[in-house]
Amino acid sequence: MFFALLLTSLRRFFSLAGRSIWLGSSVVEQGPEKPCVGGAIPSPATKLNMGSLIKTNFRLTKNEDLCFFRPVSWFEPLRWEEVFRSKKDPRISRSKVHVDLGAGDGGFIRARARNHPEVNFLAVERLLGRARKIARGAFRDGLDNVRVLRIEAAYAVEHLFSPHSITSISIFFPDPWPKRRHRKNRLIQPSFLECCARTLRLDGWLMMKTDDASYFEHIEEVLGKCKTLQRWDGVHPEILLPEKTDFERDFLKEKRQIYFVAAKPIVSRNAERGICNLRNHCE
Repeated sequence: MFFALLLTSLRRFFSLAGRSIWLGSSVVEQGPEKPCVGGAIPSPATKLNMGSLIKTNFRLTKNEDLCFFRPVSWFEPLRWEEVFRSKKDPRISRSKVHVDLGAGDGGFIRARARNHPEVNFLAVERLLGRARKIARGAFRDGLDNVRVLRIEAAYAVEHLFSPHSITSISIFFPDPWPKRRHRKNRLIQPSFLECCARTLRLDGWLMMKTDDASYFEHIEEVLGKCKTLQRWDGVHPEILLPEKTDFERDFLKEKRQIYFVAAKPIVSRNAERGICNLRNHCE
């Protein structure tokens, strides 16, 4: 009897743990929805549990907290005017938003933000140590146009970014998951690219880089089948995004080959006319 009760308790515990999804400073108990692709967090669930299963609150220094953004709700799209409200001057307003998914140590996004103070930059990073390092670096460099969001990249794209609100997205050196049985965990999947296309502005763009040849073949295959994104040929990475990540610098020192691909949303003719008219009006 005792062992039967113990076995039932263990099954219940592991079943509950399996449904618990970590969201930076929250735990979500998964509902009946199907999970996202690429090992990402499932669709918005039925209940937001602020730490009943694991310790979810993490402390930040005052300087780090200035660059961190914690949404009031993890189930509603972000409002960019709230995310990037200037800490120096609330009157400052920037219309362009660049999102770096899997920002790592933040070397790329900080360099990009220094070179383009007129653009807002959101660093999406799951690991706390890396996220804190990005925030410290942004504060040290006085970058008021950088914010850090600690969450899974796929969940952020699918649930937190409003349609047609992002100017550009960078995905540099994501985990290649080289073993065949693990490839389902890769970030770049058909539905993920569909979500990226939905969040991009009509004249927006997406760039991906990897040093893994097998993963690059996978990216090209998935992109080729995507009905909402088209490959952006003729663009050079050194012109589009000349700044480099810390990983890329190390790879170049090791003389590894870097693969890249850029893509743009597939726009209808009516939408193209609207973009042209808007540009002419602005000029």
